[in-house]
Amino acid sequence: MCLFILNKLSRYKYILFIVVIVISSIITNQIINLLSPDLIELTELSKCPACYGTCACAKIFSNSFKIDFLNFYTILSHLFAAKNVFYGSIGKTKIVFKKLAHDQELKLFDDMICENENLSHLCVNVNKNHNDIDCDVNKIDYLSLIKSEVSLNISNANAKLVLCPNTNHLENLLNLSQNYTFSNNDYIYLWTLIKINPEPIILKILRADEGWPVAKYYGACGRVVVEKYAGLPLTLYYHESWLRRAKIAIGLLESVNMFTFRNPEYSFYFTDLSPDNIVIDENDRPVFIDLENIIVLHKNISIEDQPKEWNNLHTSDNIDCNNCFSFSPTDICSHRISDHNYYSICQQILSDKSKDDGFLHSIPVDILHNYKNLKAMIDECALPHKIKSRIEAGDELKKILQRILIDFHYE
Repeated sequence: MCLFILNKLSRYKYILFIVVIVISSIITNQIINLLSPDLIELTELSKCPACYGTCACAKIFSNSFKIDFLNFYTILSHLFAAKNVFYGSIGKTKIVFKKLAHDQELKLFDDMICENENLSHLCVNVNKNHNDIDCDVNKIDYLSLIKSEVSLNISNANAKLVLCPNTNHLENLLNLSQNYTFSNNDYIYLWTLIKINPEPIILKILRADEGWPVAKYYGACGRVVVEKYAGLPLTLYYHESWLRRAKIAIGLLESVNMFTFRNPEYSFYFTDLSPDNIVIDENDRPVFIDLENIIVLHKNISIEDQPKEWNNLHTSDNIDCNNCFSFSPTDICSHRISDHNYYSICQQILSDKSKDDGFLHSIPVDILHNYKNLKAMIDECALPHKIKSRIEAGDELKKILQRILIDFHYE
């Protein structure tokens, strides 16, 4: 009897052991899949032309682009890839793969095109032959769809891309993003990006190779885009030495000046700027990596098209809230120049006004003693009291920080 019981217990242990092995194997495989997903499957190339483009497909299919782990931060990102961002390499260059949206957002987009009679030719679930697709695509004026999309966005603070004060310059702006004649599929790619996430369009206009503080763009394949890995998030630098943070702050102020003034035709205003959307490169220079929500304002419009307040400087003020980040896209679009980018950096990042600890927190006593207007300029840039304009205060703050670094021999 005792022997029978022992044998029965042994069988249970054996079964439990097998169950544990199977479960462990399943979990291990899931972790491996999370850490190193199949890049070709991620592209969802079958969704094209309702995708982001195909110019990076050759390198993906030839295995030139590889998913890899760059550091502990990227391993965690792969395990918890809520934003559909993955990391990898091409040779010795670190890169980032982006799906540009959550899975649910992409599903909603696919549902929308499948349920819309005029767009159903883009739906992969609809049975159709190739000739039908070509015929239907040619019937749609995607440039007009793009125009209607960006013009309707002007009054929407959550819009992904706003083009203002009108869309008359749209084709000129799009021509900046590529140097060849557009095919109809190119317009579909652009429309898809504007609906899902216009970041690649902006990256092709503000090129990293031309000195803009953005990530280098390598191209797209299906529903994946490839960008150069630029560094770790700004949030990880909030407790670095004050002088190092001052150097980074100078770069932030220089960047917002560039986005506002560098291009003679356009200003680029960020409407969802946060420390998570900025990374710091190996030289402590900021790189703006999330360009999903942006206002592109054409500065040189005809006199008859100019709004009443066009030539007055627009100031972004808190709207119906105390120490919070709010703004009016309509107001920004009604003025040739806005201080909105300075507002975003100073009020949301540098200053203590909206948070307990801004990025320039804990200023050393000797620096405060020797630079008595430092704190005042930080506060003035965040919430100006008309002593100076916010832009003047931001530029003065940058000069003070530069003098401090020189005086303390910080490079």
